Amino acid sequence: LGVFRDDKLIGWLNETEGRALFNIVGKTKRSVNFVDYDNNTHVSVDLTMNKTKIKVSLSDGKPVINVMFSFEMDISTMTGNVDFTDKENLDKLISLVNEKFTSISIKTLYKAQNELKTDIFGFGESIHRAFPKMWNELKDNWDTEFTKLQVNFLYDTKVRDMGLILKSIIKEEE
Repeated sequence: LGVFRDDKLIGWLNETEGRALFNIVGKTKRSVNFVDYDNNTHVSVDLTMNKTKIKVSLSDGKPVINVMFSFEMDISTMTGNVDFTDKENLDKLISLVNEKFTSISIKTLYKAQNELKTDIFGFGESIHRAFPKMWNELKDNWDTEFTKLQVNFLYDTKVRDMGLILKSIIKEEE
């Protein structure tokens, strides 16, 4: 994806960064992701994005962006022999999926703040809606202020379906 500022091309986002951008701005409806649960277990999950909310709060008088992802997860395929009907294993899988999303989102945010120095996410507009007086002070220097903006990624992940395979049909040789 091309990134523009004032009608000038200033850089590019690769496929992974483009997906992270679409996730953050709430344009993704479904996605397939792969997670390494452990060295022998690899899981494919289908994610249905319900909502992405961007909320602005204040910390020490400065805006903080909280991106809240809400999605439902279907476990579609897996290798290995982990039993995901066990709550502890399922909680670990959810945590790994959330960590993967966070990692990709942070890398894309870092690129926007440090390389492109452009608010490709529309966070400035969120600040404008939440705190119009503060925005009036920030807007003239927003590209610089954006580079210092704190952004948090939060998740509400629910498992909707584990498919027909609760345990892998592929057994690892011991």
